[in-house]
Amino acid sequence: MMTESEYWPLSCEIGSLLDFRGKRFIPKCAKDIGLGPSIYLLTLKAWLRLFLFLTLLNIPLILLYYSGEEKDISSTKTSSLLHSMLASFTMGNLG
Repeated sequence: MMTESEYWPLSCEIGSLLDFRGKRFIPKCAKDIGLGPSIYLLTLKAWLRLFLFLTLLNIPLILLYYSGEEKDISSTKTSSLLHSMLASFTMGNLG
């Protein structure tokens, strides 16, 4: 049975998959959970950073698509709010 001092914290530093500082250490949290789960968490963290970067890279393109005036959703009676919102962020909105 685990004592209260042995519980893992809700959030702990797991490290980084790509570390360019030259120092590599294995945090206690990573040692406790094992190799597989810690590699999974490190990979998940790397994917999160990559997709955040790619999202920031695409913001100008999203704003360009949104600036178009070609969506004509109001003529159809079956159009929903979601449909008109998604239509304003497509390349077809440019004309």
